Amino acid sequence: MRHNICQGISDYYLRNYGREALVVPSGRFGMYVIAMTFFHPGARVIISPITCKTVIYALLSASVLPVFVDIDLSSGNIDVTKIPRDVLKSATGIITTNLYGTPDNALKIKELADSYELVMVEDCAHVIDSSVQGNKIGTIGDVALFSFKKFFHLKGGVICARDVRLRDRMEAFIWKECLFPQLHQELKRVADFFRKRNDVCKLYQFVQRMKTFLRGKEVERKPAASELSRKYTIPQLAYHSFLALTDPDYHVFPTVAELFRVLLKLEDILQIINRINQRNATLLAKCHLPVVKSRYESTACYMVVPYFCEQKNKIIQKMLVDKKIPTWYTYDPPLNEVFANTLNLPRLNAHLPAAREWCDKILPINPFYMREYLATINDVLESVH
Repeated sequence: MRHNICQGISDYYLRNYGREALVVPSGRFGMYVIAMTFFHPGARVIISPITCKTVIYALLSASVLPVFVDIDLSSGNIDVTKIPRDVLKSATGIITTNLYGTPDNALKIKELADSYELVMVEDCAHVIDSSVQGNKIGTIGDVALFSFKKFFHLKGGVICARDVRLRDRMEAFIWKECLFPQLHQELKRVADFFRKRNDVCKLYQFVQRMKTFLRGKEVERKPAASELSRKYTIPQLAYHSFLALTDPDYHVFPTVAELFRVLLKLEDILQIINRINQRNATLLAKCHLPVVKSRYESTACYMVVPYFCEQKNKIIQKMLVDKKIPTWYTYDPPLNEVFANTLNLPRLNAHLPAAREWCDKILPINPFYMREYLATINDVLESVH
């Protein structure tokens, strides 16, 4: 059953991105798998300092060294003009971030990757529908990583690799290293989900849709969940424990029901994208703060809408105190400053001025809380003037 649903998810990415997908328990585990597969221990990988710390922990867990470079203030992503030549020559790979859904200058990065023989990894955790010069983000690099958490609020993600041989190697690694839920855990998560919503009818409809999907499908023999639920131990490397700080189950596979909900979301992807774009458009029309817009041709379905605001910290604090609403995805301070005292990397301690300015001024707004943000922004700006 699990294999059939995972195959359905893979088929979606094959149709839309031209690559089969491997389902992983979480984005951070997926980045760990990529690092273990594409890079040797001690490899240096170029990355933006404006990203999630779990990405860096995943690299370090695979003994891969991140090398931070400065960003383009028009996108929040790597500025290709600021990557020193010696860094390019000493690196093995480069990771794009596609911050908040805004694409990296991916075609230029691909040119650099080809010129310097770098592995190009597209971190698409913030991406649901983004492109640069008509090229879909997730189809440009050697491998792409998507997360279900950011837009679907569901566990898991997928890796889409260009090289089929590496795909097979990653699949073997995933099946070996992941933990799989046992049957009672599978049933409990389904029951808990629908009990919280107090909706028995939807539970029945969900089960019927799953039966319909599975009916008539030939079941390919895969190791049963009971065989795989025994505790494989992942090597406890220096930084591995940090991956579990905010998600102790980062290496535990989603249940069959959770995977099927992902499949249903993918079937409704156009409606989801339209709803997100409509909310974003409403926010953009009502909020008059300057919004980030990349200098190169691109389209983005924002996960959160990034605004520049000198009073960013006051707004964030007031939202938390008055509205009890935290502002997520601020990534402040930049990670070159976070890791400056723990890693000894070339240029790591160098000041990256654009990254510092970004963290000082960027205000990522979730359109779901548009009313609260607009009221808070007005109050803060009025108090300043």
